[in-house]
Amino acid sequence: MGRKKIYTDEELRNKYKEYQKNYYEKNKEKISKYRKDYYISKKNGVPASINNMVQSNGHSFLSPSSLDRALLCPASPSLCEGLPDESTVYSKEGTGFHELMEYDNTFVNTKNLDDYFNSAKELLASYEFSESVLRELSEYWYQTSEFIQTMKDNFISKGFEITEYKELKLPMYYSQVDSGTLDLGWDCKLPSGKHLILILDYKYGKGVEVEVKHNPQVISYAKSFIEYLKSMNNLKEEDIVNIQTIIYQPRIASPIKRQAYLLEELNKETERIN
Repeated sequence: MGRKKIYTDEELRNKYKEYQKNYYEKNKEKISKYRKDYYISKKNGVPASINNMVQSNGHSFLSPSSLDRALLCPASPSLCEGLPDESTVYSKEGTGFHELMEYDNTFVNTKNLDDYFNSAKELLASYEFSESVLRELSEYWYQTSEFIQTMKDNFISKGFEITEYKELKLPMYYSQVDSGTLDLGWDCKLPSGKHLILILDYKYGKGVEVEVKHNPQVISYAKSFIEYLKSMNNLKEEDIVNIQTIIYQPRIASPIKRQAYLLEELNKETERIN
């Protein structure tokens, strides 16, 4: 098996540009229509085409999870509008895992995996998963919960007071109509009044390893979470000392991916998305 190629930032930017150029050449007519709808038909500052899409299908026009695709192909949100959502066995397992993680990280106050399995069996009864799938889900539920609790204990030992937000529906900073659900966000406050912001996103798939560096989804969650805390008068930008973004993918060999930012560095990352 060949080694996985590691691209530099410059090579990645060039690949994005090449993909966009090739896509544009193949889809000039569709993209022209998209641009016309987007820039000409406006309603209350929001393009009418986008406003109608959000109302018609109940979903965000450009969700955080689809940002990576949209950066490769800016016309993709419009071109994919109206296509049915397809559920697969893999997506169902991912949804089931996220549902387990919605509960308190110490929901099952035991290290006995059989207790986790019995709880998962009850909580996910409607999915009709096989026993082997439920067993695997419960094992990774325990593993992920243990990781979070260990990290929390470490933060508390350093003097942080943690305010936790789980499955938080966030308005996205880049749009008036788009939103996303943050898996886990922490506002970690020191006695000095300074804040560390932590964003954690779960990825249950094992076929594709997800990177955290330059990841538009977690970057948008981090920026939008900060804007949310500011709107609630719980945070001032000058008090932010660090922002940590984490992707936790329990089914791969190296499940933890971390990236830390200063606020100005995070804002710089959002420029590509803007």
